[in-house]
Order: sequence, then C-alpha cells, then structure tokens
Amino acid sequence: MTTIRPVERHDVQQVIGLAFKELPWHRPDTILRRVCSAVDRNDNINMLVSVNQNDVIQGFGCYGRQEFSRNVYGLFMAATNTEFRGQGVGLALISTRLEAIQEEAQIGDLVMVTTKRPVAFMKLGFSSRPVSDDTFVMERSVFMPDLGLQSK
Repeated sequence: MTTIRPVERHDVQQVIGLAFKELPWHRPDTILRRVCSAVDRNDNINMLVSVNQNDVIQGFGCYGRQEFSRNVYGLFMAATNTEFRGQGVGLALISTRLEAIQEEAQIGDLVMVTTKRPVAFMKLGFSSRPVSDDTFVMERSVFMPDLGLQSK
C-alpha cells in the first residue's frame, strides 16, 4: 500500500539521500534548501512524499507558486527511487501535486515544469518545448476538465 502525504521532519534523511542519488544535476545546496524549506513550510515550497507500508520513501515532488508570477505554479525537484519505478509512483505524485495546486489556483493559471522525462507530463495534458538535447519545458492550464481535473 502506498500513501502520498506532506513531507515530515523524520523524512529528511531519506529524501535528501534519494535526491542526491537520483538528481545529480541539482546542486547540493539547492537540494538542501528546497527540502528544508518544504519541511519548515517556508518560501512557498511544498513537498509531497510517496511512502510504502514500511515508511520507505518511494519518491517525492515539490510544488508551489512561481516567484515571478502570481498566475504560474511550478512542479519543482522530484524523483522516484529506482526500486519503485514503473509502478505509477511518479505519475501519482504529479497528479497529487496538480490536485493540491487546484485547491488555491484560479481559472487561467498555468503549471510549468522543466524535466528530462516528459512522457508522464504529456499524459496529463502538458505541452512540451525542448530547451536542450535532454531537457524540456512543459506547461498546461491548471484546470483541464477533459482530464477529469475540475475548477472549484
């Protein structure tokens, strides 16, 4: 059984270990700052973790309002433990973060993400624009009724 919930202080060591392992392109200080901000609920960064029945972190993902605009949300730093890939953990974390964003978003707001793995985002209605050989900027409206995501 998998549970997706907000990150808690006792998760920090597992999350940081997973981030260092799965996200080598992120600077260590960026990882530490985002994890600590999410745990302390600072800087408008939220983090959800996926845990199994043994409280092992299967994956995590951050989200929040972009600093440069009140109408744009971002899906930030995220990773799925290689042991749990292919089991829907990443897609569940994306969907749950989108649902959380909908709780405060308004009609017309956008969600953006930069990723090296665009397929899961495309399944959820994101459009893709390559910015390098292996990195894509993805965006979509927060509310997409055709995907079952309804406005409040």
